Amino acid sequence: PRYCGETPLEADRRPRPLWTEAGSFKPLAVMRMILGAVLLAQGTSIRTADLMLRPGKEGAVRLEDLSLEEVGVAGQEKLQAARVLVIGAGGLGSPAALYLAASGVGTLGVVDHDRVDASNLQRQVLFDTASVGRPKVEAARERLLALNPHINVHEHDVEVRAATVMGLLRDYDIVLDGTDRLPTRYVVNDACVLFKRGTASEANN
Repeated sequence: PRYCGETPLEADRRPRPLWTEAGSFKPLAVMRMILGAVLLAQGTSIRTADLMLRPGKEGAVRLEDLSLEEVGVAGQEKLQAARVLVIGAGGLGSPAALYLAASGVGTLGVVDHDRVDASNLQRQVLFDTASVGRPKVEAARERLLALNPHINVHEHDVEVRAATVMGLLRDYDIVLDGTDRLPTRYVVNDACVLFKRGTASEANN
């Protein structure tokens, strides 16, 4: 689709949204963006459009790196050394955290100050019925380690505020903001600027 007054060439050059016209989430598009940001932060130059997620030999989703000269084994090792903070384990952060874990990002931090509710289950794919009533970060850590036991997952059961955000960002390279509250997003963005951390925001408002 084209915006009013937009030429076909301009429409073709415009970045594609991470959501479909029907409003459904496109996790692979998000993960290409995030993994590209991780690689760039680690000193590897690659277009995010070149990243693909494919089933590995044992069925786990992994980064298909061997056919990409820009990534290769060295790039995968940099992913393993990367430290990514996922803020918000809701409908946005849940699939992103799963793909990051499956792709081999070595250290993940999950920030959420809520408990799993039954109403969350239809969109927050980190959780199942056995998770209901548990702290989200606790259930998330368990699920991510079950998917990939070779990574480190840290729980941050805190509310993201100006008084807490600095301590959260200190030990991470990349921040994935999966929140849907504007005040929280502004706080996270300000902190990323101050700490010079790369950030990827999944929200579309």
